[in-house]
Amino acid sequence: MKRTEYALIAVAASVLLAGVGCGDGGSAADGGADGETVATAAAVVEIMNANCMPCHAGADAQEELALDSIEGLMAGSEHGAMVVPGDAATSQLIKNLRGDGAVRMPYLKDPLAEADIKLIEDWINAGAATS
Repeated sequence: MKRTEYALIAVAASVLLAGVGCGDGGSAADGGADGETVATAAAVVEIMNANCMPCHAGADAQEELALDSIEGLMAGSEHGAMVVPGDAATSQLIKNLRGDGAVRMPYLKDPLAEADIKLIEDWINAGAATS
């Protein structure tokens, strides 16, 4: 597949995931009792789809790290695990997002919003549930 096809798949996945677990049709990251973001696998995938595509999608994913699904994230990269459930501080994903001893990701793009990184950290620290 070409990069444009991956981009279209990523957009379609984002649209589908936006409604997962949200009866009101809101974003997968919405739903906290006081309007705060909820750290769920669907919310993490939504952030990844919005920021990590098309570089980390499908069979041609860079570093063999497919971030277009929670299964791809949990499978890790050619360098090993990206997530240590229960320990965001040692998770390579967080190190990459913050540029902590690694090239900051997303590469050559604006860094993720602190709220998005915090949501991913919260999800990891809570055990990185895949559903």
